Parts: sequence; C-alpha cells; structure tokens
Amino acid sequence: MRKDIRAAVCSRELSWLRFNTRVLEQAEDERVPLMERFMFRSIWSANLDEFCRTRIGKLLTLSLSDNGVRDVRTGMHPSEQLERISGHILTELPRADRAFISLEKELEAFGVKRLRYDEAPAGAEADMLTEIFDREYLGRLSPVIVAPDDDRPVVRGGRLYVLCHLESQNGWAIGLADCTDLPPATPVNGGNEYILTDRLIALSAGKLFPEHTVTETVSLRVTRSAFLDVEPAYDEGADTIGLMSNFMDSREILIAVCTQLSAEVSPLFRYHLLERLSLDDSLILVTGTPLHPGFFPQLYSRMKSEKELYYSDYAPALNDAVPLAEMARERDVLLCYPYDSMEPFLQMLEQAAADSRVTSIKMTLYRLADDSRIVSALCAAARAGKRVFVCIELRARFSECDNISAARELAAAGCRVVCGIQNYKVHSKLCRIDFYENGGTFRLTQIGTGNYNESTAQHYTDFSFVTCDPDAAADADRVFDALARQELPPRTGALTTSPSFLKSRILSLIDMEIAAANAGEPAYFGAKVNGLSDPDIIEKLVEASCAGVRTELIVRGICCIKPGVPGLTDNITVISIVDRFLEHGRIYISGSGTRRIVYISSADLMTRNLDRRVEAAVRISDAGIADRLCDYFAGQMSDTANSRVMRADGSYSFASRHGKSSQQTFMERFEQHTGHHEPAPAPEQPSFPEPEPVIEDIPAAEPVPAIEETPAAEPAAENLLETVPAEQPELSAPPVKKSIFRRIIDFFRRKK
Repeated sequence: MRKDIRAAVCSRELSWLRFNTRVLEQAEDERVPLMERFMFRSIWSANLDEFCRTRIGKLLTLSLSDNGVRDVRTGMHPSEQLERISGHILTELPRADRAFISLEKELEAFGVKRLRYDEAPAGAEADMLTEIFDREYLGRLSPVIVAPDDDRPVVRGGRLYVLCHLESQNGWAIGLADCTDLPPATPVNGGNEYILTDRLIALSAGKLFPEHTVTETVSLRVTRSAFLDVEPAYDEGADTIGLMSNFMDSREILIAVCTQLSAEVSPLFRYHLLERLSLDDSLILVTGTPLHPGFFPQLYSRMKSEKELYYSDYAPALNDAVPLAEMARERDVLLCYPYDSMEPFLQMLEQAAADSRVTSIKMTLYRLADDSRIVSALCAAARAGKRVFVCIELRARFSECDNISAARELAAAGCRVVCGIQNYKVHSKLCRIDFYENGGTFRLTQIGTGNYNESTAQHYTDFSFVTCDPDAAADADRVFDALARQELPPRTGALTTSPSFLKSRILSLIDMEIAAANAGEPAYFGAKVNGLSDPDIIEKLVEASCAGVRTELIVRGICCIKPGVPGLTDNITVISIVDRFLEHGRIYISGSGTRRIVYISSADLMTRNLDRRVEAAVRISDAGIADRLCDYFAGQMSDTANSRVMRADGSYSFASRHGKSSQQTFMERFEQHTGHHEPAPAPEQPSFPEPEPVIEDIPAAEPVPAIEETPAAEPAAENLLETVPAEQPELSAPPVKKSIFRRIIDFFRRKK
C-alpha cells in the first residue's frame, strides 16, 4: 500500500478489537434488556477467544520466524501488532469484568445470586456443599497428578480445569481435574442461589487428592492457536473428508496463545503451573468472569419467565400464500432476514425434493444449522432420484467438523458432493433448481448474502434474492460446472464472481464515480459490509474521496480506512451498527438516479474474500427491489440510536443514542406490510457472530512460514490430557522467565 495514504489507514487487528469493544458497550447499555446484556457480555468473550485462536496464533508464528513480514497496510511488524493487541486486551479486561459484576448485581434483584465463597465456608454451609459435591460430582471426575519428574501433559484448548497446588512428603505436584463436561453452575439453597461448579470442586479438592495437602486452587482455561494452514489434497479420488478429520484432531494441542485464570495465585504456584503445563509462553489473563464456556447460555435461559429481561418476541413476516418458486416465476423476489422468515425458502427446497417436476438441485454450503433442514431436503431429493450436486466447504473455520458430518450424510444419500477447491474457500451462496413441465424447463436461481442456516437466519440480517432470469441461471450453471471440476468460475454476465472478477468490478464502479466527479456530476459510492481491509479497495476509495465522490460505508467489524482525514478521506463517512441482530448482509451501490447500480453479494471488501475465495455478487435489475435495498441502506445510515460513527483517529462514538434504531424501524415496517407471521420463538441463546468475517488471513503475496509440525497424538485418556516428554527444569527457586510475548516485544524494541 502507498505510504502517502497510511495516515488514513488503521491496523486490522486494532480495528477488530474496537469492534469487540462495541459489543461490550451493548453489555453496558441500560437500554438493552438485562439478560440480553449478559449475552452481549458472553459474545464479547467468545469473540475474543476466537480472535486469540486465529489472529494471535498466526502473529506469534510470524514473529518467531523473524522473516521480515510486515502488515501491508500499516507497515507494522508482527511483534508491534502483538504488543498493541496485548495492551488493548489487558486494558479492556477489567472493564469487561466490571460489566459482568454490575449485571450480576442487577440480577440479584430477581432472586438469582452467585455464591462466591472467597473464603472456605464452615459449619452447616460447608456440610451442605460437601454433600452436594459427594453426591453430584465426586464419582464423575478423573483427577490427574503431575509431579516434577513427570512428562508434561498437554492441556486441551477450550476446556475448563480446576488446578491444585499439592504438597506431600515427596514434595510438590500439580493436580488437575477437567470439569468441562459438568454443569457450569450448581444450584444451592433451594435453587435461587448458585455456585460455580469449578469453585465447588475447588472447595472440596482435598477429596480428589487425599494423599496430598491442597495449598492453593485456581480454575484455568487455555486458548490454543487455530492457525492450522490446512490444504488437504483435492485430487480425484483423494479422501478429502478423511484428511480434514485428521487435521482437526490436532487443533486442540497447538501452541497455547492465551491462559485465563480465575484468580491471582502465588508466584510459586503460577510458575509451577505455567512451566509444568507448558503454558508460560501464552498471554496470561486473570478474570473474575466465569470461565466455563456453557455458563452464559445456562444463565441466559434461566429467567425465561421474566419477559421484561429479554428482547420482546419478534415474529418474522411470513408470506407463504403462494409458494416461493411460483412467485419467482412471476417476478424477482427479495427476502430480508430476519424481518422476513426463511420458511418460504426452506419449504421451497422441501417441496422440490418431492416435486415430480424437479429434475435437479445444486447448492453451495458453508455453515449449517444443527439438524439442518437444508441437508435433510437435499438428501430426500437425492433419494427420490433427482440429480443433486452440493459443494460444501470443509474449511469453514470452526464449522469443519459439522461440515464433515454433513458431507458424509449427503454422499450417503446419493448426492454428488465436492468439498471445495485447492487453495480457495467456496463462500458463495448459490442455489439452482430445475423444473420440467409441459415439455419445457424453467430454471430458478437463488443468490444470497448469508448462510443456508435456519438458526442464524433468526439472528443475522441477510438478503436472499430469488429469480427465474435465464441469464442468472446460465451463469449459476457455469459456476457450478466449474466447482464440479474443482476449478475457479469463469467470467459471467448476470453474476460476478471472485477471485477473478469481483474486485475489478468493484474498482470499476468506483472509477465510474471518479469520472463523474471529475466531469462535475454528482458522484456517490456506498457499501454495507462486515469488513473492509483490502489495500486496493482502500487506495481506490481514497482516490475517489480526493476526486469528490461522496462515499458512505456501513462496516460492522474491521474497517481499515479512516474517514475524515484531511486531504485524503474528507468525503468518506463510516458507521458501524451493533444491535439486537447481527448485521451480515452485503450491498454495493454506485451512482444515483439513472446511473444507479446496486449489487448484493456474499463478499466483504477484504483481501481474503476478493482474492482467495469463490464469492458471488448479483446486480439487481428489478427497480423496485433496488429501491428497497437503497432504502434499507439509507435507513441504517440515518440510525441515530445504535450506530457508532468512526472518527479520523479510528475511534468510534455513538451518533446520539436518541431516536429509534434502524432495526426496530425495520421490524415495525415489516409488521405493517403483512399480517401473517411465524409464531414468535421462545428466547434462546443467539448464535455468536461467525469468527471468520472479522479475522482476515495474511495476504498470500507475503511470505508466510509453515507452523511447526505437531507430533501425532496418542489416544486421549478419559481426562483428555496427553503427555509430551520434556526435560524437568531445576525448581530450587523459580526463575524469572519472560513469555514469548515479552521476549518478542523486547527484541523489537532493541531493533528500534
């Protein structure tokens, strides 16, 4: 990227962390119902965990290689980025803990209270807790003792352990008990009060290690890198599914990037546990928030009878009087999730499976719901003798195992299954259905911005465009034919695909507006995306701003361009909306009036989407649907209640916090336009934002070293620990040892 525009560019990592700060703000916002604030606090933790797994894991590997790799936007070395990341996290963690404590205090007014027991209880209370432990948990735990001369165990990533510092006549040792599979919290005193199960186990730890004296206890959860540069063979006949399964088995034992402790411990215990468990190179976070990954979902579902603590029920508009396929024969159709129900699309697939007129179905799949109706419909269609082709992406991060299972189920039913393309993820949202009747064929095409996932369709905002346009059908067939050959899609007309053509099309749209501005005409470009970080797009947007093109950007997550930087981005406005629903749809708009061009797309304006994925965008030719999308965009730009405006320094602030949010406006508008709704679902845990749209890979042009190969793991024991031989260090006195984070940072400072 040109150095002269770096003043208008910000770090991708810090931009993502600022997005997560906006999530935390929702947990602090008293306008949000109490239990929803708990859930936003949970999402903050889940987002941070996935950021550590993906981004920190990769940056650590790049830092250790010291091969000169720098961020193409800011020019920062990975060690610089790690220093700023760790500084931000360590600064924000106390704020997140305060938010959780405040929420707990509010919840006490409704009779739900956590018993902390900072000191060991005595008398009848101690007897009660001991009786609960003996009855519920003692026989379900498989404690392990790690002595100084034992091999070092590998603590599995994402699991919760109670650690004990043990002493006996033979010296010290570390005791571990994996309590991940136990309930996160245990009711006491009739159920209105509860104690964290890991804390209950810690109070009774002496029963787990009767031959030792327990001197200290702490709960621990490790986050391990997910930077596994997986590229299984895609040759004909290769067992891609089997190879991916093997790769996934190694993810839980990659390098530890973050270790969370439930409390401060003595320096001796800290040294022993970090050294003996091979965790001393990770970022250490001490938090007062429960560490069990299931705690927040359990708490969220506890208060369902108190309706005022949750968002009010919302029933999406359901227009199923005419089947969606028949409606699309008459005119193009746009569904806007979750304001519109996904039910018409699901019914269309299910009906197609049984419809004798249907001859073939083709789909791309990326992330699926549990017990997916999509998969069931495709399997039913194949069993009914229809030709079913499915391209399912096995490398969808953190959905790999689910997709492997779905791929096997689809193949077993008789579907033709392709598992992606070598070196490129298939992220497009395409569906084709062929109907044969009266001696002719009509061909239906659906192009979407979001996953074929009936669960997230209730919580993510997305667009689904359904058309019987023959050009769109022909283009979609060309895409599917290329995927079937495991090749990149060719140039098409009605659809525009990446990695070969979409970026150049977006750049050409902006160039058209630059030309209009230079000719003295009104010029405009707008985009609603989840992330914006591609250097070529950023440079072109700066050029457009300098030419006088008015540019409006709605970017939920990462945004690497700063608006309002004098002489560079004066004509650019950037907002971000974090609200009840996760903003996920993508819209591109260029020009106005008769020059207006509108697209929806599965692609964000990020390098990985435009250069290293198969994505699809469709130009909206129906003027009414284009108007709806532009109205939607304008409604979000005018949101003063929940939008945050990006400043020239990269920070964000609320527009005003007054008025009605755009999401509330859309809910009311859709309710007015139809009287037919789905039954409102009961409050449930919202799906977390998918991690990938906010974590972009290092550009392929940069040298990226391979991660050191992990030795093949032995079968896991019941306690899910594995041993790795290592030399025993001298422990007469705990040495002062710097973590990799600190050593990298010190090295970089010396270089400077």
